Amino acid sequence: YNNDFERKRTTRDLPLLSPFTRNLLEGMQSPSFINIVSNAIGIPNLIADPGLHGMGIYRYDNGGFLAPHMGYELHPILNLERRVNVLLFLTPEWNVGWKGQHLLWDDVGFNVIREIEPRQGRMVIYESQDNGWMSVRSLQTPGGENQYLAMVATTYLTQPRATATRKRAVFIPNRGYEFA
Repeated sequence: YNNDFERKRTTRDLPLLSPFTRNLLEGMQSPSFINIVSNAIGIPNLIADPGLHGMGIYRYDNGGFLAPHMGYELHPILNLERRVNVLLFLTPEWNVGWKGQHLLWDDVGFNVIREIEPRQGRMVIYESQDNGWMSVRSLQTPGGENQYLAMVATTYLTQPRATATRKRAVFIPNRGYEFA
């Protein structure tokens, strides 16, 4: 992707991934892992998205970013509700001066309420809210082979609640935020 809202590389095509990354994603979709996530966050009957719609592995190179947005609520193919996101950061060498933090925003997408440093091995599990905004701050590296941000992302679904209606992501127009 290379547009006004995001600059990143991504794939959800498991055969294209390294055996390590493929096994990691498959493990994150296993019933035992889903049970751990369900118990940790308190949402029963979670279902992994077998097609990893909007998920998979992401790589942000220098200048890469993801603008503030709310993801879809209703899966556009399965018609199930997106309830939980799980991110696992994979970057082997991380420098906080590169920025690239995962940002969680208030319910109107105006103020950052949480910045998460993408250190290797850090896993973030959070509930998808109907007004939950998130982004990735623009990555600013001096360049180099191991200077990128990589993460595995997956989502878990349930039967939809009556309030879930959004089938597409909604992005905030650039208001001068530090994401591009």
